[in-house]
Amino acid sequence: MQIKVKYSDGKEHTLSDLIIDIADIRTRIAVLNDLYAPKDEWRSFRYEEKEAKYQVPPEEIMNEITDLNKEKSNLDSILQHTNWTVELIE
Repeated sequence: MQIKVKYSDGKEHTLSDLIIDIADIRTRIAVLNDLYAPKDEWRSFRYEEKEAKYQVPPEEIMNEITDLNKEKSNLDSILQHTNWTVELIE
Protein backbone atom coordinates (compact mmCIF):
# COMPACT_ATOMS: atom_id res chain seq x y z
CA MET A 1 0.00 0.00 0.00
CA GLN A 2 1.35 3.40 -0.95
CA ILE A 3 0.27 6.65 0.62
CA LYS A 4 -0.18 9.53 -1.77
CA VAL A 5 0.31 13.18 -0.89
CA LYS A 6 -0.75 16.29 -2.81
CA TYR A 7 2.07 18.73 -3.56
CA SER A 8 1.63 22.40 -4.23
CA ASP A 9 1.66 21.52 -7.95
CA GLY A 10 -1.71 19.80 -7.42
CA LYS A 11 -0.43 16.36 -8.39
CA GLU A 12 -0.38 13.36 -6.10
CA HIS A 13 2.97 11.81 -5.20
CA THR A 14 3.89 8.86 -3.01
CA LEU A 15 5.69 9.31 0.31
CA SER A 16 8.79 7.72 -1.17
CA ASP A 17 8.75 10.36 -3.93
CA LEU A 18 8.43 13.04 -1.27
CA ILE A 19 11.43 11.69 0.66
CA ILE A 20 13.51 11.49 -2.53
CA ASP A 21 12.55 15.06 -3.49
CA ILE A 22 13.61 16.34 -0.05
CA ALA A 23 16.95 14.52 -0.37
CA ASP A 24 17.46 15.98 -3.85
CA ILE A 25 16.80 19.50 -2.57
CA ARG A 26 19.25 18.99 0.30
CA THR A 27 21.89 17.86 -2.19
CA ARG A 28 21.29 20.88 -4.43
CA ILE A 29 21.57 23.22 -1.44
CA ALA A 30 24.86 21.59 -0.37
CA VAL A 31 26.31 21.93 -3.88
CA LEU A 32 25.26 25.58 -4.15
CA ASN A 33 26.69 26.36 -0.70
CA ASP A 34 30.03 24.89 -1.77
CA LEU A 35 30.26 27.20 -4.78
CA TYR A 36 31.02 30.20 -2.63
CA ALA A 37 32.61 28.59 0.40
CA PRO A 38 35.13 30.74 2.28
CA LYS A 39 38.67 30.35 1.01
CA ASP A 40 41.42 28.69 2.95
CA GLU A 41 43.63 31.42 4.46
CA TRP A 42 46.79 29.35 4.11
CA ARG A 43 46.12 28.58 0.47
CA SER A 44 47.19 32.10 -0.53
CA PHE A 45 50.62 31.42 1.00
CA ARG A 46 51.05 28.15 -0.89
CA TYR A 47 49.65 29.10 -4.28
CA GLU A 48 49.23 32.25 -6.25
CA GLU A 49 45.56 33.15 -6.05
CA LYS A 50 43.80 34.91 -8.88
CA GLU A 51 40.73 37.07 -8.51
CA ALA A 52 37.59 34.97 -8.90
CA LYS A 53 35.28 35.95 -11.73
CA TYR A 54 31.85 34.53 -11.10
CA GLN A 55 29.68 33.37 -14.00
CA VAL A 56 26.61 33.70 -11.81
CA PRO A 57 26.42 36.49 -9.24
CA PRO A 58 26.55 35.21 -5.64
CA GLU A 59 23.28 37.04 -4.91
CA GLU A 60 21.45 34.86 -7.45
CA ILE A 61 22.90 31.72 -5.89
CA MET A 62 21.87 32.88 -2.41
CA ASN A 63 18.34 33.62 -3.68
CA GLU A 64 18.14 30.13 -5.17
CA ILE A 65 19.36 28.61 -1.89
CA THR A 66 16.70 30.58 -0.02
CA ASP A 67 13.98 29.36 -2.40
CA LEU A 68 15.19 25.76 -2.10
CA ASN A 69 15.20 26.01 1.71
CA LYS A 70 11.59 27.25 1.63
CA GLU A 71 10.58 24.39 -0.66
CA LYS A 72 12.42 21.85 1.53
CA SER A 73 10.73 23.24 4.63
CA ASN A 74 7.33 22.97 2.97
CA LEU A 75 7.95 19.38 1.87
CA ASP A 76 9.30 18.48 5.33
CA SER A 77 6.07 19.86 6.83
CA ILE A 78 3.95 17.80 4.44
CA LEU A 79 5.97 14.68 5.26
CA GLN A 80 5.77 15.25 9.00
CA HIS A 81 2.03 15.96 8.86
CA THR A 82 1.45 12.83 6.79
CA ASN A 83 3.50 10.71 9.18
CA TRP A 84 1.42 11.92 12.13
CA THR A 85 -1.97 11.47 10.45
CA VAL A 86 -1.53 8.08 8.79
CA GLU A 87 -3.30 5.21 10.50
CA LEU A 88 -1.09 2.19 10.90
CA ILE A 89 -2.35 -1.27 10.07
CA GLU A 90 -1.89 -3.68 12.93
